[in-house]
This record gives sequence, C-alpha cells and structure tokens, in this order.
Amino acid sequence: MAYRFSLKRGVSDNARRIALEQIERARARCDIAENPETLTHDLRKYCKKLRGLARLVRSELARQGRYADDNAFFRDTAERLGALRDAEAMIETYDKLLARYAAEVERARVAPVRSGLTRLAQRVSAGADQAECIDEFRARLDEAEARVMAWRFANDDFEGIRSGLVTTYRSGRRAMKAAFAEPTGETLHEWRKFAKYHWYHLRLLEPLWRDDLKPRRRAARELTEILGEHHDLGLLRAHLAGKLDAGSRPAEAIATLIDRRATELVDEARVLGKRLCAAKPRALGAEMARLWQARIEEIAVKKRVLPVGPTGLEPVVG
Repeated sequence: MAYRFSLKRGVSDNARRIALEQIERARARCDIAENPETLTHDLRKYCKKLRGLARLVRSELARQGRYADDNAFFRDTAERLGALRDAEAMIETYDKLLARYAAEVERARVAPVRSGLTRLAQRVSAGADQAECIDEFRARLDEAEARVMAWRFANDDFEGIRSGLVTTYRSGRRAMKAAFAEPTGETLHEWRKFAKYHWYHLRLLEPLWRDDLKPRRRAARELTEILGEHHDLGLLRAHLAGKLDAGSRPAEAIATLIDRRATELVDEARVLGKRLCAAKPRALGAEMARLWQARIEEIAVKKRVLPVGPTGLEPVVG
C-alpha cells in the first residue's frame, strides 16, 4: 500500500502497517542489484520516511518511552550510509549545475573538477566497503521491525497525531524564520529537515481531503527539493575549498556558479516558504482535525453506519 493513512483503520494500525512496509521495501532494495548508484539514496529515503512517521505519532511513542530511542535508531541507521551518499550527491550536483549553465561554461575547462569528484566517489565506496555497509544495514532492519512491532498507542484517533503534526510544523516555521534572518547553509539545512517531515505528514494525511491537501503536499515537496539542492551545493563548495585556496581556475569557475545558483534558491525558498507556512500551527492542527472528522463521517455514511467517535464505527440499530 502507499505511504498514507487509511481512515478505515486506527492510528496505531496505520503506523505499524506503514512502518513495516517501509522496512520490507528497504530490505528488498538491499537484495536488488539494479541501479547500485542510487542504492544508498534509496535506503536512506526509507529511513527518513520512518522518521517522518515516528514524528507524526511522537506523542504516543513518547507515552511508551520509545520516541527518543526509536527516532535515534532510524537516524543512526541512515547516517551509516551518509559518506557514500554525499560523494554520489556531489557528482549529481555538479552535473545538474553544468546542465543549467551549459551555455556559459566550457565543459572541457572544468572537466578536472568532475574527474576529481569521480575519483573521490570511488575512494569512498572502496573504503566504506559498500557490501559490508549494506549487510549491516540489513541487520539493523531486523531490529527496526522488532521496535515497530512493540508500538502500542493509547489514542487511536486524531489526538494520536495532533501533537506530532503541530509540533513539527511549528518547528519548521521557526527554522524558516531563522533561515530568513540568517540564510546560511546550516540554517537552511535545518529548515529543510522540518519541511521534509511536514511533507511526509501531508503525504500520510492526504486521504483526509485530496483536493485540498494535494497542492499543499506538492508545495512542500518543491520546497524540500529547493532546500535540498542548496544543501548539496554547499557540500560541493566545501569540497572545493582547498582547491580554491590553491588558485584552481576550474574550481573557481564552479564556485562562482554555485554561489549564483545558491542565491537563486534562497529567493525561491523564501517565496514558497511564506505561502506554505502562512497558517498558525494550532490553526493548522484544528483544520486537520476537522478534515479527519469529516472524512470519518463520510466513510460512515457510505457504509450506512453511525460514527461513535473520531475513529470508531458501529452499525445502525433499529
């Protein structure tokens, strides 16, 4: 099934089902030899989706005393593949940058930068022993599955996710304001993390009202892509720092393009962020609660039953 809630189930069933599906997909990806160049990216993506889900139900996990440990476990599992991902990302970022400014750059002139990035990726891959990393990742998936199977929620209705939704959104707005005040690589990356969690939450909750939530979900995705590109440009520029000090003209040419594109991305993120984060956190939570209840009632009518609460249904009597 897709990465989204079904309101025909309670929050706990949804959370366990979705988490176990992500774990199984990650496990299957470990065993597929196709597209090895995207393997680490794909595996890290599954971990991030697990963390997004955990943040949505964080109040219930915290009630069990599980949130901090489970969130850290999923984070650490992804970070073990971080060096491999960063080396791959710099090559992708370079290629994307050159494609954007193709009419302004002689590829032959800056080719040494691309060659250096390729050698770096090869060294990182060889040093990290990708096969060993993947085996370790697969073993951690077994523990992740056991952790998810232990999830038990007291609130099986919207109250089981309200706090996680609102808290994450509020943190994102604060991170956005900090990035507006001082748009550094660090502040923009922090904003991106919370924007991505909000995007995951919108994906999970889109069935509440697709016509309303789909545009918001698409905007959140666009924002995370803009901020993600800015982060990857920062990685590439940091990698070039030593060559800039040495007066490398190819590196200087690429750094100029990086700075230019980074400025464009900050402007784009500022405009989109103001629209996406216009609502107050509590107001967003209240609106989602209303959509949840309305959707529950719609399901009840279609099944010709009466709702007895935010998630429970019982047949009409008499």
